[in-house]
Amino acid sequence: IVGDTIQFTSLHPYRIKISGRIKQFINVFGEELMVATTDQALEETCNKFNVRVKDYTVGPIFQSDTQHGGHEWIIEFEEEPKDYKRFEIDLDEELKIANADYEAKRIKNINIEFPRFVFVPKGTFYEWFNRQKKLGGQHKIPRLTNDRKVIEQLLEIIS
Repeated sequence: IVGDTIQFTSLHPYRIKISGRIKQFINVFGEELMVATTDQALEETCNKFNVRVKDYTVGPIFQSDTQHGGHEWIIEFEEEPKDYKRFEIDLDEELKIANADYEAKRIKNINIEFPRFVFVPKGTFYEWFNRQKKLGGQHKIPRLTNDRKVIEQLLEIIS
């Protein structure tokens, strides 16, 4: 009813941790990507590059006559990487390690293309919250969505 996904960290005694939200996932192409997976992959990549992400969101890029489908990431850094391209490649690799379904869909870019990344200036997500009238600690950016609504709103802010 609450909408959280949990992970058991111990069975004796029972201990759980909140690992995400059931509504926050991407499965447009059968990749079954969950927030816990993207958080983990992003954390591993950030650790490699000694950077910190303030906020991020991911939405689908739908297939068309001219392009395959994929994912679009919008990321706002607190501390930015020196090599953005290497960061993108490593994040994609971490996602493949963390999720076999994602890896299978990414093979030779047949089902899912290499992700598109948009690195936004500091304050972009704050402005999104402001425009949505959702300022305050109880509101969070949807990390993963199966539509482009949040992605398009963020892109509009930076255009």
